[in-house]
Amino acid sequence: ELLVWGNNLVDEDFAADGKNRLQREKDEGWDVSYQKESGNKWNVFSGSKGDRIRYTRSVASCQGTQALHFRIEYPEAQKKDYDPVVKRLGKSLKAASVSNCL
Repeated sequence: ELLVWGNNLVDEDFAADGKNRLQREKDEGWDVSYQKESGNKWNVFSGSKGDRIRYTRSVASCQGTQALHFRIEYPEAQKKDYDPVVKRLGKSLKAASVSNCL
């Protein structure tokens, strides 16, 4: 399962949005085993629940007023097959230039 979406950051900054998303994953029972962030630029976390792996990456856009995300979830037994897919997706998620912001 692959989800890709964006959102406007109205009530909080990018870092707070990322922390809230991470906490929701933990609250839903995901065992988060990896997390890394670059303040208000990007964040990533992954973990497992049962026999599933979930990887989420987010990047700030439009001078921190928007966030772009993708989340991929797949069977742990297929991790070797999905590793290159996750790596490619992670490299491809980029914010538009500031001139393209509304």
